[in-house]
Amino acid sequence: MDADTLARLAERRRDLRARFVKPADERPPSTGRGVHHLALICSDPETTIMFYADLLGFPLVELF
Repeated sequence: MDADTLARLAERRRDLRARFVKPADERPPSTGRGVHHLALICSDPETTIMFYADLLGFPLVELF
């Protein structure tokens, strides 16, 4: 990937992190009883975040 593409991806990650990753004391409780963590690779991170957080109740704690 060229430098411009990497810079756009880094900016997108910063935006998603700012919008969806909350400090631990502000996160809602997880509905995932017994699920410690998930690592997902997806083509549309925002839709994936909203599906897991809003529909399933798994709060986002980190974005790599």
